[in-house]
Amino acid sequence: MDPRAAKRRAFGQHFLKDSSVIAQIVADVTKDPGLACLEIGPGQGALTEPLLISLQERAKEVTEFRFILVEKDRVLAVENEQRIARLGHARWAKVICADFLELQETEWFRPGLTVVSNLPYSSGTAMLTRLCGVHARRPVSVDGGLRRMTLMFQAEVAERVRAEGGPGSGRDRGSLSIWV
Repeated sequence: MDPRAAKRRAFGQHFLKDSSVIAQIVADVTKDPGLACLEIGPGQGALTEPLLISLQERAKEVTEFRFILVEKDRVLAVENEQRIARLGHARWAKVICADFLELQETEWFRPGLTVVSNLPYSSGTAMLTRLCGVHARRPVSVDGGLRRMTLMFQAEVAERVRAEGGPGSGRDRGSLSIWV
């Protein structure tokens, strides 16, 4: 077995490849990116590179604009650092090689933050819960908070997140859908 494949499975990595989905996400994120953008688990950069290119105008407009990538896989973190350097965006983009769930909020949060991620199955729910907690404590109206989240989940998790209705309305409704 390819050691990279085993590592991807251990990290819950599933890489985004559909160019039309990538284009839709980039369009959504860049229409109003706020003052900062956080990409959790950029992986092989399917979203990262188009986002870097699309956000470069925003980085010129706003002197303090930051694009922060949090990648747990060391090899992919280095590849993303190289991608940032190759595109000439090291001034306003950086990679943090760490597990997002273990990072201090001060390491990644910026007022007016837009979050984008193809969340891993194994920890996507925990990441969403953490982001919602930050949003609850830091409303946009107070300190810029989290402006927008564009998140992708495995289909079953997405169904639980979007479950609607009251008690007894379906097996998918639970604490996650209520929290969101």
